[in-house]
Amino acid sequence: MFSRNSLPLSLLCVVFFAVILPGKSLAAKDHFRLELLHANQLENVTRNGISTKRLVGQVKFRRGEAILTCDIAEFDENQAETRLNGHVRVTQGEAVLTGDDGIYDGKSDVLSILGHARYQHRDQLMVAQRLKYDMADKISIAEGRPVLRDSTRTLTDRKSLV
Repeated sequence: MFSRNSLPLSLLCVVFFAVILPGKSLAAKDHFRLELLHANQLENVTRNGISTKRLVGQVKFRRGEAILTCDIAEFDENQAETRLNGHVRVTQGEAVLTGDDGIYDGKSDVLSILGHARYQHRDQLMVAQRLKYDMADKISIAEGRPVLRDSTRTLTDRKSLV
């Protein structure tokens, strides 16, 4: 069973500020927070009796110094997990991660980038099928034919840690 209730943009701000923002986060209490900066639309989606919040259009979050953007984000309060879909981009300092989709785990503060995953920091570039990025420690783990390049060399491996 699938149902979707869509709110017009004018109601989005009122609902969002009342439900999510002041002192609240998109991750469960005592976990790492994603602060919503922008979304064109907020939807309440129910699938098989489970309700999730769905943000659509130019979605933008802040997590500490990092900025996360995507086309659609869905938050599951029970799992403290935010699913990011479409044109996922994370900028944290000089590091930039991009990919097709992502999953942010608020319990572990780890972002998994799935599909066309790229991590760039200065002249270093890592590409792989999947990247796991520890937001706090700024460590990236590549899986699925990773390739690491810098200005002087190219390294390939089955699994890689940067």
